[in-house]
Amino acid sequence: MSTICELTCDEMIKAVLAEGESVCCRECLAITTLRHLHPFASGPCFVRDRAGGRIAANLRTMAIPGDEDDLDRPVAIIFITRPDAPPAIAPPDTRLHIQAFGRFSVSYQGRALQLEQWPRRQSVQLLKLLVAHADRPLHRERLIEHFWPDADAETGWCRLKVTVHSLRQKLREAGFDREAIVTVDSSYVLQTEAVRIDTRDFEAFVREGRDHERDDRIDDAIRCYEEAKRIYRGDFMEGDLYADWCAEDRERLCETYIEILNALAQLHFRRRAFAAAAQECHAALVREPCRESIHRLLMESLIALQRQESALRQFERCRQILLTELGVEPSAETYAVVASLVRPSVARVGTR
Repeated sequence: MSTICELTCDEMIKAVLAEGESVCCRECLAITTLRHLHPFASGPCFVRDRAGGRIAANLRTMAIPGDEDDLDRPVAIIFITRPDAPPAIAPPDTRLHIQAFGRFSVSYQGRALQLEQWPRRQSVQLLKLLVAHADRPLHRERLIEHFWPDADAETGWCRLKVTVHSLRQKLREAGFDREAIVTVDSSYVLQTEAVRIDTRDFEAFVREGRDHERDDRIDDAIRCYEEAKRIYRGDFMEGDLYADWCAEDRERLCETYIEILNALAQLHFRRRAFAAAAQECHAALVREPCRESIHRLLMESLIALQRQESALRQFERCRQILLTELGVEPSAETYAVVASLVRPSVARVGTR
């Protein structure tokens, strides 16, 4: 996202939240969400003015689907607007912020910890394991088996104590003076009040959104699902793609993510916001192209937008994917969606 003067947008805007946490960086949330065809909103923040000072602003992005011949290449637009009132300066957040979606990162009061420079790689891995288990204590024997499976009990225990000490020391060097890692009997666990983990926030918004949806509070449900979607910057522990210890949680969280995209699409469709529904369907199908129900909702949205040719192309895409990946034809329900748009002989295929 280049701008004038050969500067990138993060170098020009340099937005920060009221509590001082940085919004803009080379791989900021706005950019990562746009890659998934999602909008982004920072909420009240501060941006740099021409004199180098800070002014209150709101940042928003949107991805507009491409033309009918190239629906998968959206146009990205960034809006900077003045808020109705400047953001209130919040008290400093003294928790350790941990991002487990996408690239694993840790920050304290807006400053990222340089994990790649830590001399003991096991310290980073230990923190990842504790994050993955959240409130569940990890027994030291299990940790020793994970890191040093061939070591005897005494050697493994000594190495683990050194690793735990190293992790605590690196957090203290970053200015974090709270106890993030506590010992419970012969186990270790993250102190809930001392850390903020993005996966917890994600699941909390999903639960709240489902409660609102169940009570037919559509606006509130959409708000919560949008927040959850904003937090999902990439797959869980993306840097440990082939590790067994996080595979189950990665699959579960990814499935939840697809479910909220589907829920958003359906809620937008109910509100007759057909373009928004189509955009959520596109995003879901990028992750899971074999979901026939999402293909069908996308076709219905395109038809509602008077984009019949696009709906037919989506039907053919759906049909080819199902045949190639699953060896099946679309269901009669899917054929029925486009029955009025195709030749009668083709429409009847789905009703045999």
